[in-house]
Amino acid sequence: MKKLFIAAIIFLIADPLRTEGASTQNNLSDFQAIRRIRIEVEQSYANAKGISLPFEEISTEFFKKSGVEITKNNYDAVLRINVKGKALSASYGASVIKPVAEKGEERIEYSPASDLYTGAEITGEILYEIPTKGKVIKKSFSGRLDPPIPYYYKEEDEKGYYQKMILKLETPEGAPFISVLKTGTGDFTYTMAKMIYEIYGPEALISVLHIEENRLGINAFYIQELGKPTVNHFIGILLDEKRSRHDRGYAAHVLREIKDPRAIEPLLKTLKNEDFWLQAVSEESLKEITGEDFEEDVAKWQEWWRKNKKRVLSGGKDADEKM
Repeated sequence: MKKLFIAAIIFLIADPLRTEGASTQNNLSDFQAIRRIRIEVEQSYANAKGISLPFEEISTEFFKKSGVEITKNNYDAVLRINVKGKALSASYGASVIKPVAEKGEERIEYSPASDLYTGAEITGEILYEIPTKGKVIKKSFSGRLDPPIPYYYKEEDEKGYYQKMILKLETPEGAPFISVLKTGTGDFTYTMAKMIYEIYGPEALISVLHIEENRLGINAFYIQELGKPTVNHFIGILLDEKRSRHDRGYAAHVLREIKDPRAIEPLLKTLKNEDFWLQAVSEESLKEITGEDFEEDVAKWQEWWRKNKKRVLSGGKDADEKM
């Protein structure tokens, strides 16, 4: 049986993605009052003609969750998204291993290197405009995934899986554009999260967290832009028994990303909740914030907190007291 060495893609190295533009220069109350908007998207990719990314779909979800209707006619504001991008390639080689029957060994036969489109870049601009009042919010974003370092590995290829993978990457249309769109450190979803927060506040983002594909970008926004100033807000959501289980669970998820020790005690309370999912999210958040792992053992978590609370909240760096 032939085995195949394939140049595999193991690292997608993302540049820090950039945003710019300040909506604070506008009277945000005008934007808060908007209830109907039109979304217009123009996107082009220099060497990948068949690509169309879901900018409109993602934007629609953000605004709908904020109580804004998306329409083609009779709108109060326009959201314009202009995007350009291109696929990035690198040269990759492959080798076929053939058995040498008389020696019981294997012989490697190398194939010529070929270009594969294993990277992509996108630049874009968001313009949110109220034409009748001359009000505009402007945001820019850009992202890039460089072609990764090739890594060779031995793998059975009986069903041609890797051959199909390579064939896909031989054309610019197979480049990882969607990964650039959602890398989570300043990409389009991150930029939309920033704008929604500036207009509607953190409550709007809790609603949008219900959308799985947006969660990474929003969490990155919380970490980089909001961080500790919003901890009390999300602790409040976490402990509010009148809120839905999803709101409370997503609040725990965001607190995990921010990693502020003030969230530990509230998370210990929700760890005892009867809702299994909320328990699980609280446990994962506690492990991430504290570096400890007592699983679902509430008593051990509480004992650890009793012994370490003062040190942790004061920012002390002494070794933990052991259980």
